[in-house]
Amino acid sequence: MLETSEYNLAWIAYYGGALGALLVWWRMTRVLPWTPLRELLRILLAAVLLMPAPVAPNMNEMAPALFVLAFDLVLIKGGDAMRASAFLIYGLMLGLVVLVIDGFVRYLLARRDT
Repeated sequence: MLETSEYNLAWIAYYGGALGALLVWWRMTRVLPWTPLRELLRILLAAVLLMPAPVAPNMNEMAPALFVLAFDLVLIKGGDAMRASAFLIYGLMLGLVVLVIDGFVRYLLARRDT
């Protein structure tokens, strides 16, 4: 087990790397001509990278849900290998709700200007 300071340092390092990956993805999707697709791809990657999940049932330690899912698929033979998928789906739904609210606000602002 990691101590609290090591655990927090690992999360800081992971989120720093995830932020770098998101910045690169932001630049890569900038060339897409259709704005809804561009924003959807950005939200999907952010949700997959940033969503945490518990490492094991009834534990307080968390890890990125993508890695928990990958390890469960590879290492668990007869257990609940898809428990992290619920967290990934939750993150994706949360991102889509934010995207819909953003689109609605942009629609209202564009409608107000005309």
